[in-house]
Amino acid sequence: MMRFKDFYGRSLQMQIYFVFYFWSGALYITRFTVCNHTLCHLLLSIHTTLD
Repeated sequence: MMRFKDFYGRSLQMQIYFVFYFWSGALYITRFTVCNHTLCHLLLSIHTTLD
């Protein structure tokens, strides 16, 4: 019984770590994509104003 409880606790901890890393990775990718889009829009607007 003790072993099962220990295993369950450890797996729960692993799940929390996995979710945390997954969300931080997703947020990083989203932020990176948004920044790229913003930079592209800024560059496009600068090019159109120069023309």
